[in-house]
Amino acid sequence: RKLELIVENRTAYTLDNAELNIYETHQAAQNVELTFSNPVLASMIRGKKVMHLTNSPSFDFFPGESVIVPAHQTMRIDFPEAHSQNPTQCLALAISPSKIRTIVETLNEHSPLVDNDQGWQFANDNFYFTNEAAIHQLIGRLIYLFTENNAAKDYFANLVLQELIVRLMQTKARLVLNTNLQQLANTNRLAYAVKYVQENIHRNLTIKDLADK
Repeated sequence: RKLELIVENRTAYTLDNAELNIYETHQAAQNVELTFSNPVLASMIRGKKVMHLTNSPSFDFFPGESVIVPAHQTMRIDFPEAHSQNPTQCLALAISPSKIRTIVETLNEHSPLVDNDQGWQFANDNFYFTNEAAIHQLIGRLIYLFTENNAAKDYFANLVLQELIVRLMQTKARLVLNTNLQQLANTNRLAYAVKYVQENIHRNLTIKDLADK
């Protein structure tokens, strides 16, 4: 790979339903703008960024963390620590909206959210989180598939993308439930059960107790 740009040097790998972009930054910079026409999963590999996203507070972005950014939303990024001897590295996985839509519709059909009229939805706004083990492994698997010389890699990648999209939605659903526990406790069965656990943490609760609740 040839280094052509000092700031956000990009290498791209494209498959049928996704594009993997690897960015390297070799000097400190501020307010670097980046926009994608598809929803993007951005995940840090090395170094530190400061992310400025629409309708969200700015945050430090480190390896092991990811953010989902909707299509056509501009990210403004600072690179306070980037250096030629220690470049900042980040991946941006752009996913086809039609692929996302197909998976969301399938999940809503076969595993509907009983307590949510809107059903499963991929991120319609910014969603920042720490990668759990499964998501970390899926991202690593996709990097391998994108860079592998295998005629069937589109087929393999579609299977991994399907699992990744479902796990991302599950991760967001858990975060929404935990951060809005009080508001959801009267309308959402899981929120009510979690609230009950928190209020009775001193008791020896059983699965039957929670199922009854």
